Amino acid sequence: MGRPSSWVVWLPLFLAVGCEKSAPSSGGSSGQPGEPRARAWVKREFIEKASNEQLESVLVTCLRNAIGEDQEKEAEIVRSWTPGKRMLYTTSTLEAEVNNGGFDQYFGNTQGQFSQMALEGLQLLGAGRHADLLRRAIEIHKQEAALFSQAPKSDDTQAPGHAEENSALKRLDDEFFKLTENLSALRVKFIRNHLDEFATPS
Repeated sequence: MGRPSSWVVWLPLFLAVGCEKSAPSSGGSSGQPGEPRARAWVKREFIEKASNEQLESVLVTCLRNAIGEDQEKEAEIVRSWTPGKRMLYTTSTLEAEVNNGGFDQYFGNTQGQFSQMALEGLQLLGAGRHADLLRRAIEIHKQEAALFSQAPKSDDTQAPGHAEENSALKRLDDEFFKLTENLSALRVKFIRNHLDEFATPS
């Protein structure tokens, strides 16, 4: 999954607020035994004083930093996080990918491995309309993936580009853009109401 362009913009601030990373390990309270564990926190004083834009951007950057370059274990690491951190990472990824290139791009770039966690995250936020739309998108993606895998390889109409062009997912993109639930505001509200989940332990 690609890194957002905001990384460079927020780097000085990221270094200043004490984003802590621990190497993945097995066991521990933050994950199930045998799962990789990567922690990311920000100093409580930063969370309390930061603007909403700063808060969300820096925390997402910290989570990405906790994963580092170990992309093969990305999904395992994300699953080992608390529900709030999973929500922040997966719903912000969903929103960024769909806004940039639609649901096709989201499922293409993530292989769908975060879709269920993103759905749970939207439900945690109380973003019911987004959750309903993502639930439909997941079902369409599953159906189209199954049809594509069964299609004859020699059939040019089933080429990847053609399949994406005619995907039913495209009809959901406009619905997504018209939703009035403000995911960013909901995420920030959740973070501020659950500081202990994101702030550096005292």
